[in-house]
Amino acid sequence: MTNVMKDLHRDHRNFGKVLAMLTEKLAILKGGEKTPNFALMLDAVDYLEKYADLYHHPKEDIVYSFHLKHSNVARDTIDMLMREHQDLKGITVQLRQAIDGILHGDILLKDRFIEQLAVFIKQQQNHLDTEEASIFPLLEKDLNADDWARIEKIMPTRNDPLFGDRLEKQYATLYERII
Repeated sequence: MTNVMKDLHRDHRNFGKVLAMLTEKLAILKGGEKTPNFALMLDAVDYLEKYADLYHHPKEDIVYSFHLKHSNVARDTIDMLMREHQDLKGITVQLRQAIDGILHGDILLKDRFIEQLAVFIKQQQNHLDTEEASIFPLLEKDLNADDWARIEKIMPTRNDPLFGDRLEKQYATLYERII
């Protein structure tokens, strides 16, 4: 497995941890007996917005575009995933704004927020599942060592601010909660 694919798989595992924590907060909201830690939820969504949407998805798009220049295999699925990257960015911004609003005293209908959070988690997880189950194995099979070398040369680099070598201060509480 190439370094690029190792990084993408690792990111997916880490995103899964963040989504699992958000799922726990969703269960608390649905239970209605306690109030979830909205500041922690905001940190989780902020991380997904700043790392997944601005760095991870563009990396995938580079690999997907490279594949599509050389093959039509799974074109419809890859095109769908690339569109989903934009859709996910939009729902992430909306969820971050909703949580930020809650923290600043905005009144939101609980049922509406629960639905928004549930849809967010489901769309994120479905996207990861599709990539892991069908597209990543295809890429690993179809792209050769020279292809991966060319991809690596144009791949942007950025430390994962939550799970990388240097934990960014703003995510310290989130990191402690997840780990």
